[in-house]
Amino acid sequence: NWLTKNDLQRTGVFDMLAKQLDHGEIDRDVFLDKLGEAVNRPVSYEEIFGKVPPELSKEVITIAQELKAKYSVGLLSNASRHLRQRLIDEEIITLFDEIVISSEVGVAKPQTEIYTIMLDTLQTTPEQTLYIDDNVTFVETGKRLGIKSLLFTTSTDLRNMLQQMNIL
Repeated sequence: NWLTKNDLQRTGVFDMLAKQLDHGEIDRDVFLDKLGEAVNRPVSYEEIFGKVPPELSKEVITIAQELKAKYSVGLLSNASRHLRQRLIDEEIITLFDEIVISSEVGVAKPQTEIYTIMLDTLQTTPEQTLYIDDNVTFVETGKRLGIKSLLFTTSTDLRNMLQQMNIL
């Protein structure tokens, strides 16, 4: 939404800056400053990233809690180093047994190395792993690596898919 409102696309300057942020090459403040230069005004973190809508997060959190009761749950995210603190602040870090953040490891999805890092961190194999993402490119990378991978669209669809797979 922010890109559309500011007549930008996920290419060019934004894409370059997002990749640098995700790889840990720049921090969030530099990212925001450079975006501000691109749109000729100050840009805040909340303006771009905001908060997850409560109705979405509640159901996703419930699903994550149900999964964690039976399985190891990991978070694999292309994000700045600030994500870990946000997970703590929003009191959801306990949903995850392991967390791999692109800016902390220097590689980002869809690079296959970050998926391998997550598998190693969770001490699992592709065949034992289910990967869920809302980005079709990232899901396809998981599939190419032999990981069962689902495209997240809605929490209701996710619950249905997990039930059909006898995971929930």
